[in-house]
Amino acid sequence: MRDEERVWKVSQIDEEAGERLCRALGMPLLLARLLVARGISSPDGARRYLSPALADFLDPYLLADMERAVRRINRAISSGERVTVVGHEDTDGLTGTVVLLEILRKMGAEADYYLPSRVEEGHGLSRRAIARAKQRGSALIVTVDCGVTDSHPVAEAGRNGIDVIVLDHHEVIAPLPSAVAVVDPKRPDSAYPFRGLAGVGVAFKTAQALVAGADRGPRAEWEQVAPDLLELVLLGSIADRVPLCDENRVAAVLGLKAFEATERIGLQALKHGLKGEEDRDLRAMELVQGSISLIASARSEDGGNDGCELLLTHDSASAGTVVTKLRKESERWHAAARASFDRVLKMLDREIDEPIIILVNEEIPYYLLGHCASRLRKLYMRPAILIGKRGAGLAGEARGPKWFDLMECLATSDELLESWGGHKGAAGFSLSRDRLPAFSDRVRAYAAERIDPVDLQEILRIDIEVGEGELGPDLIKVLAALRPYGEGNPAPLLLARTVDVTSQGPRCVVKAGGDSISLIDERRRSSWTDLSGRPLQLDIVFTLGDSDELLLVDCRPTFLNE
Repeated sequence: MRDEERVWKVSQIDEEAGERLCRALGMPLLLARLLVARGISSPDGARRYLSPALADFLDPYLLADMERAVRRINRAISSGERVTVVGHEDTDGLTGTVVLLEILRKMGAEADYYLPSRVEEGHGLSRRAIARAKQRGSALIVTVDCGVTDSHPVAEAGRNGIDVIVLDHHEVIAPLPSAVAVVDPKRPDSAYPFRGLAGVGVAFKTAQALVAGADRGPRAEWEQVAPDLLELVLLGSIADRVPLCDENRVAAVLGLKAFEATERIGLQALKHGLKGEEDRDLRAMELVQGSISLIASARSEDGGNDGCELLLTHDSASAGTVVTKLRKESERWHAAARASFDRVLKMLDREIDEPIIILVNEEIPYYLLGHCASRLRKLYMRPAILIGKRGAGLAGEARGPKWFDLMECLATSDELLESWGGHKGAAGFSLSRDRLPAFSDRVRAYAAERIDPVDLQEILRIDIEVGEGELGPDLIKVLAALRPYGEGNPAPLLLARTVDVTSQGPRCVVKAGGDSISLIDERRRSSWTDLSGRPLQLDIVFTLGDSDELLLVDCRPTFLNE
């Protein structure tokens, strides 16, 4: 979308609340105003947001069925039963698998893992996973980031003499499976105060419950164990785009600190490999995003996964070998992703009239459907569904903006789909070819009824307008205090009005009053001068990038906003 089509919306904040918070905590007024813009106006709320502690985590036993899950796991440990953790082949499921596996082994369990291949086995508790668990002599399967819609596989495991505990965070769209326990904050009967946990977050809460024990008391052991797990919770939560607020904010802030000081051999190898690709020092969030990208490239084979092995290893040499392999896999993945998305774009007109995009292309690899759908959503600012081939049938991935509920949309086609599930903003499904026309018609009708053309405008939601003296040397430090950024806690957008451009180019310098800031202009906008060649005064929107440099997001001549 062209810059001039963007709509600027500046948050209206309680300036007096910002001043009170500034005085109460002795913080910069700019930081206090940014917190108020995010709904945080009390000193205690600001403390929890900026400097959370382990004590800020909720009681894990508030999650439905957590007590049953802990009791069954403890029984397996005490009786020497083998436990198999079955995860999901993405960064969230992979990190969640490692979190649970490590805590089980620390507590003395005989435990292994199985990560089904998305391409060959699909999402969830697969028949191969059950067969492998039975072959290994497992008496208990614990699913991570999957299982809440797996009623038939759970029943099959039971027929094979294997109990199942489900740890999941996806929406519940059918009766719960007949598992020993189903721990999911999105259960309709859940009293848990926060629904937004990632799969790795649910695994972490289970680890917290296991260490705390039935008396739920504080344990010094938990304070020692938690940081090693929180660095994984950070990676999985950001990768799965769960909202980084409430309990996820606690995990993300503490996880980022743990990540920066990590002693985990696999993460050290990842960071070393990423730094070796650059001719400059990488910042913490650049390393986080780079690590997520490399871990995401790990593919499962026969239940094993290089990403899991990397995070579990204690051997530096093997870690380096795996990172080298993952870098090559990542390069291949990105090349295939670019080619696939180019193929998708050729199917579209540049201007899209329909409120939802539905495309079918059986040449797109199944594992890239979600990536391409996500890019379509971002490019055209509307829901996108991409359908491809999986086995003898079809499978689709859907991605949508915050204001569109994909789960509600897919529910209207429940009887047409063989399987479906996911979240409000990201979902997947499978269907037979003969039902594709009816499915497409129903989804288009649903979207036409609920999407207004106004919804399709690109809106820049600006946190605050900065005033005189707020563009000083502490600006970057203040913005960095809101990290880590992510879904539900985006990088703040700031508006500065009537600034003078003193230097132009890929890196420009603007001046307001006695302060000046340097900005990276990735779009290389045209020269900001009037017809006589004199510099124009601008209104600019900017933010802080992962590299700790300010980024120019949008700009307009001041006279256009007067």
